[in-house]
Amino acid sequence: MKKIFLTPIFLALFQIALAQQCPAAAVPYEFNGDDAAVPLLPECVYSVNNTFSSQEVFETISGPVAGYNGNILAYDTTINTQDGIIEPSASVAASLYSRKLLLTAGEEYTISYRYGNSSPSFTIDNLEVSLTTQGGGAPVTIATHQNITGATATTFVSPLITVPQTGEYFITFNVWTTGTQGFLYLDEIKMTQGIMAVNDAAISGLVTYPNPVNDILTITHSSSIDTLELFNITGQRIHHEAINNNYASVNMQEFAAGVYVLSLRAGNDKKTIKVVKQ
Repeated sequence: MKKIFLTPIFLALFQIALAQQCPAAAVPYEFNGDDAAVPLLPECVYSVNNTFSSQEVFETISGPVAGYNGNILAYDTTINTQDGIIEPSASVAASLYSRKLLLTAGEEYTISYRYGNSSPSFTIDNLEVSLTTQGGGAPVTIATHQNITGATATTFVSPLITVPQTGEYFITFNVWTTGTQGFLYLDEIKMTQGIMAVNDAAISGLVTYPNPVNDILTITHSSSIDTLELFNITGQRIHHEAINNNYASVNMQEFAAGVYVLSLRAGNDKKTIKVVKQ
C-alpha cells in the first residue's frame, strides 16, 4: 500500500483537475493501460478514493499479467491495519471515470471491457459500471459484477444502451469491497455506437461468424473451448453444451430475431460476446 504524502495527493488532485477540463470526446471511444505511463492514468481519465480506510485509487500498473496483454488499469484493495486504527474487515472503495463523452438521446450504444481480480484466494465484492453526468443526474446502469474471484479475465459486452437526454457522460467504474482482496483489473474499455462487432470487442483468440447471423453461428478459439452457453436478452439460458474443441457451431434458426449473449469458458478464461440473430 502507498504511504500518504502531500506530493502524491496534490499530484492526484492536479490530474483530476486536468481531466475535468478536457473537452468531451465523440464515440467511438476507447482507453486502456497502454495509453499511459505507469503509474499515471490515460489522458483525461481520473480516479477518486471513496473511503477513509485506504487512500488507494486506480492507477496504471506494468504488465502483462495472466489474462491481460500490456499494462493494466488496477485498483489495490490493500489497507494498512498495523497501527490498530483500521479494522481488517474495513471496506475500501474507489471510482474510475473515463473522459467526458458526448452522447445523444435516442441513439443506441454498446460498452465493452475486460475485468477480473489478481488472485484466486481473494474475492472483490462489487464492481458497478454506469454512465454518469457531472451535474449529478440519475446514472444509467450498465452492469453490476459481484463476488469477482478466481483470477479470471472476463470480457463483458453490454446490451444496447440509451441515455435519457443529450449531454456529456462519463463511463464510471465504482468498486467497493472488504479490504485487502488483491487488485481489481480493468482493460480494453470501449464504447461504440450501435451493436459492437466481434472484432471491436477485443476478445483475444475468439472469432465468431457470421455476426449478425441467419442460421449457423461458427465459433473458433485459440485454445480448447470447455463449455458454450447462449442467453437471451432477459438473461435466460436457452442453449448449453460441452465442447472440448477449438471449434463449435450453434444452429440459430430456431431462435427469434434479436440480440443474444454467447458465453464461452476455456480453461480459466471466460469470454462473453453479443450475437445478433437476423
